[in-house]
Amino acid sequence: MSILDKIFKKSAKSNDKKYDVFISYSSKDHTEADKVRYILEENGVKCWIAPRDLLAGESFTTQIAGALKNSKADVLIYSMNACKSKYVAQEIRMAFKEKMPIIAFNIDGSFPDDEMERYLTSLNWIVACPPSEEAYEILVDAVLRAISH
Repeated sequence: MSILDKIFKKSAKSNDKKYDVFISYSSKDHTEADKVRYILEENGVKCWIAPRDLLAGESFTTQIAGALKNSKADVLIYSMNACKSKYVAQEIRMAFKEKMPIIAFNIDGSFPDDEMERYLTSLNWIVACPPSEEAYEILVDAVLRAISH
């Protein structure tokens, strides 16, 4: 397979995704996650976020796995709450396994525990403690760059 074929295949695969980003967050941080979703969508980014996009009567774990696989990037609303959430940890493991860009938006200045550190240690973090207009602008820019590749 030529380099051009590989690039085209990667591009086509990325363009076939239903969502631009999957938003991972602890339900305890739902207010901040919803604000991030709103800002991203106002900037033309198609987001998947629970519980808004969950369908009634279907397995939420199956839906989350499907949404992650159908997203170009993961936006992690990182906090101590997220660090303690087994669901967030599962989402980050899935995103890592799918080789998705993970954009970490740290809202409380906390650091990852050993398990999360494995997946997040090499990331450039957006530190937003507390979240500010500048931090949201940096996030939007990072997301737009990640989904354009």
